[in-house]
Amino acid sequence: QYPDGKAWTFANGIWNDPEDFNAFFDFYFELLGGEPNPRTAVETGGSLQFDYPDSVVGSPSPDQFLETVCDLDADGFELQTQVRWEPLNPGSHVGLDHGGLFSVAILKGNAAESIANLPLSQQFYDDNLVAEMHLFPDPEGGNLSFRPIVVDAAGNKLMYTPPAQDWVGFSGQGGFFDSPFGNSAGVPYTIKIDPQAGGGLQMTVFKNNDPAQQILQTSVSPPVRAPAGAKFHIIIGHARRVYESRYKFTEMRFSGDLIEAPSGSVSFKRSFGSPTKVTGFTMERVLPAAGDAINVRLRGGDDEAELQAAAFSEPIPTEVDGDIETGTVNLPAKKLIEYQLEFIAASPGPLLNSFDITTADEAVEGDRPLILSLDEVGPGRVTIQTSEGEADTPNTDKLKDSDAKTQYESADSTDGNEVAVEVFFQNPEGGGAFKNFNAVLLRNTNLKRLRLELGPVVLFDGEITSDDELLTFPTTLFNGFRLVGVTTKTPNEKKKIGEVYAGIVQLALLEFDEYEPRRRIRLGGSYESLGGKLISFAGVHKYASRWVISRLNTPTKDALEAVFAEQRQITFWPEPKARPRDIFDVAWTLEELPFPYSETVKGAGHTVEAEMVELTGRS
Repeated sequence: QYPDGKAWTFANGIWNDPEDFNAFFDFYFELLGGEPNPRTAVETGGSLQFDYPDSVVGSPSPDQFLETVCDLDADGFELQTQVRWEPLNPGSHVGLDHGGLFSVAILKGNAAESIANLPLSQQFYDDNLVAEMHLFPDPEGGNLSFRPIVVDAAGNKLMYTPPAQDWVGFSGQGGFFDSPFGNSAGVPYTIKIDPQAGGGLQMTVFKNNDPAQQILQTSVSPPVRAPAGAKFHIIIGHARRVYESRYKFTEMRFSGDLIEAPSGSVSFKRSFGSPTKVTGFTMERVLPAAGDAINVRLRGGDDEAELQAAAFSEPIPTEVDGDIETGTVNLPAKKLIEYQLEFIAASPGPLLNSFDITTADEAVEGDRPLILSLDEVGPGRVTIQTSEGEADTPNTDKLKDSDAKTQYESADSTDGNEVAVEVFFQNPEGGGAFKNFNAVLLRNTNLKRLRLELGPVVLFDGEITSDDELLTFPTTLFNGFRLVGVTTKTPNEKKKIGEVYAGIVQLALLEFDEYEPRRRIRLGGSYESLGGKLISFAGVHKYASRWVISRLNTPTKDALEAVFAEQRQITFWPEPKARPRDIFDVAWTLEELPFPYSETVKGAGHTVEAEMVELTGRS
C-alpha cells in the first residue's frame, strides 16, 4: 500500500518505511480518487506481487497468512487472471511436503464485510467460499501445481482431480502439474473461472498466453453456492506456509459493472544530485470527451521532510497544440521534485501517452558565473565509442576537439531509436583511468530527450531545451559515462553534439557587479606575466576579462580563494544562459577589494575582483 506516495517493504514480519528512497529504481506512485458509491475503481496496467522470503527447512513452521481483498462487489463470478510464480531460493526443500499453498478465490457477500474481518478466519472463509484455485509451489523441483475447488449449492466442498477427471469430495490431495517438470518458474499462467448454464462453472489453466498450451480444464461443476441476488468478490492469498516463493499477478478481470472514478491522481518523485529548477513540462494526451482533463501540480524540497511539508502548486496553466500540452513552471530549485497528475474523466476518460519535464541547473538558470575544472575530456584523455559501432573515428573525435562548431553526427535519424555515446577516461600512458567528476557539459547539441548513465545508475533522464546543457550530480569516482540520445529538438534529425566536457563544478558565483569582456589581439606562442606567473598562448586573439562581484558571504569568499590557491588555471563560463554561451580555459588573478568601514556596510559581505586571460581556445 502507498499511503503517502512511498513504497514500503515487508521483512522480518513487519512493514518497513525505507529511509533511502534512492534505493528504488524508478519512481513512487500514489493512486487517489473518490466516487459516488462504496465501490472502488479497478486499476489496470500494473501488477500485484506477493513475496514469501521466509523458510524453516526440515519441519513446518507456523502458518503465515497474507490476503488481499478486491474492494469490488460484482453480480457475477466470471474471472480471468494471470500469475507468474518464482522460487526465491531455487532448490530449497520447502514445498509440497510443508503444505505450501497459495489461492485465488471468489467469495460470496460484500467485500466490505471481508475487509472488516481481516485477517479472515478459516471458518469465515469456508462459510463464504464459492470457488478457489489452489497453487502449490515446489522450489526444490521447480514445479507449480494447480487444484480446482468449488462449494456446491448444498455447501459441500468439491475438488477436481486428475485420476477421477471429475468433481469429488474435497480431500486435500492431488493436483495438476505442468509438463515437462522443473520449468514452471516465470511462466505466465492464465486462470479462468467461467460460469455455465445451470449454475455450475468450469475452470481452465493454460500458459504462455496460448489456450492451446492447456494445463487443465475441468468439466462443468454442480451448481455452486450462489444465492439469488448475491454479490461476489475476489480474494488473493489466504496463503498458508508459502515459503520462499513469489507470485506476481499481471492481469485481473472480474465480471460485473465496474465503476470508474470521476477523478484520481498519480504522483511521481524525481531526485537530483544538486538543486535543480524545473522549467516546464510537455505531455501528450488524448481527451475523448468534453470535460476530460489532466491537471499538473508540483512541489519541491531539499529532503523528504521538506518535500512532504510543502503543498502542491495550483494546477499549472498550459498551452494546447492538438494532443500536446506544454506548461511553464516557476518553482524554486530543489533536490527533490514531486509532480502530481490529476485525471478528470467525463467518459471514457483521458489517456496519457507521455509526460516529460525540462530542467535546468540552478546556477545556469540564474545565469550565474561558473568556475569549473573541465579537463577530463579532450585529445589523449578519453576514448569514445558508440552504439552504432564507431570507436575513436574522425566523427567521434569531434566530441573532444575543443571546437563546438564541429559536430558528431549519428547515422540514425529516427526519434525513439536510441544512440549511445560511451566516454572512457584514459591516463597519460594510454590505459583506463578513474576520475572524480560531478558535471557533464554538452555544447552545440540538437538533442531533446537524453539520459546520462554511470554504469547501472541513471543520473539524468529527461528533456533539455538549450543547445548547451550542464548536467550536475554528486561527485563520483568512475571510469567514464554514457550519453544516450533519444529524440532531437527538431523531430527525426540525426543526433548531433558539438563537444562533451566532464569535470568538477568548483563554484557558482553571484552575478557580476561589473563585467568587462575583451578580445586581446595576441600572437600564438607569445608570453605574458599574470599574477606573478608566466603564461603562454597556444593560439591568437584570446578572450580576456575583468570582473567584480560584491556581497559575497565569508564561506563563498573563502571557497573562491581556495579554488584560486589550488588552481591557477580554470575553466570559466561567465554567462551560461546568455548568448554566445562561450566557455574559456583561463589563467587568472584574484584580489579582495576593501571598502570604507561604516556601520551601514559592516555586514554587507566581501568584494572581489578578478582578471582572466584565455590560454587555449574552447569557444
